[in-house]
Amino acid sequence: MVPTMKSSDQDIPARQLRSEDDVSDGPHVAPRQYVAGFPAHHLRNAAIGEVHSRPNPIVHTPAVITAIAFLSEGGSGAAWSAFASQCRAQGAAVPDRSVRHSSIAMPHGELRWERHTEFSTYLWHAPLDIERDQPLGKSPFGSSFNLPGSVISGVRLEVRLRNSQSERLIERFDPASLCDSLVENGRARAITDFRQDADGFTHILVLHEGLSPARAGVLAQRLIEVEFYRTLAMMALPLANELSPRIRRVENDLADIAERMRAGGRAMRRPCWPPSPTWLLIWRRTRRRVSIGSGLRAPIAALSRSG
Repeated sequence: MVPTMKSSDQDIPARQLRSEDDVSDGPHVAPRQYVAGFPAHHLRNAAIGEVHSRPNPIVHTPAVITAIAFLSEGGSGAAWSAFASQCRAQGAAVPDRSVRHSSIAMPHGELRWERHTEFSTYLWHAPLDIERDQPLGKSPFGSSFNLPGSVISGVRLEVRLRNSQSERLIERFDPASLCDSLVENGRARAITDFRQDADGFTHILVLHEGLSPARAGVLAQRLIEVEFYRTLAMMALPLANELSPRIRRVENDLADIAERMRAGGRAMRRPCWPPSPTWLLIWRRTRRRVSIGSGLRAPIAALSRSG
């Protein structure tokens, strides 16, 4: 039996509850307006589409990827101007101001740029010289690099074949915070300790068993994004810690006010002096709209005479 959803005038099969553009003509199905027959959030398609709107890098093993996220302190225009100057320095064509991602082909590897709402990212991937343990070519992040804003996060990610020699590199990570995960159906390992080196980069090591350059690029891109958004989310923690004592005082004041309201009007007539800011705020906003005992209707001068 085909499941149905109730409508105001008829029952409509859930499989038919979708727009005409829900399914693409190609092999990939577009995000649906309904999930298991239930209406999806109106921004869901845009959020899902954002993940697939940017092409992933093609990473040939062995490779090293250096990625940096910059806060867009000067707005999207400043982010574009910084990348435009990098294009001119590399002798590449400057993209249109409306683009949100672009790339520059370099003698060794590629420099990719993406513009987001609150930050912009640069990703440089190049072949890795196994003997020297260094990337081939010169890094674009030198002294002449035009900064679009302060740095949020930096990642150095290495992609290597999995063997006994490469697995010894895991010893470089701090065992106290080591994170070692199997990905790509067990065909690859992603290792990090979330710690930063002397240059401020978080190191991630990917060891795989024959991933294609496309799959290696997808995996690297997702791991880097996890670190970027993890750092971005944690930037609110200092502010939250700073406001926590004030929030606790407000919560305690609200609990005290609620207890007085339950006790009745007599408790509300004689609040402590001086009253807390929370008590005064609620008193001022409610005295003209509600009547909870005579205390809420008393003028503020009565509070100064109480106690």
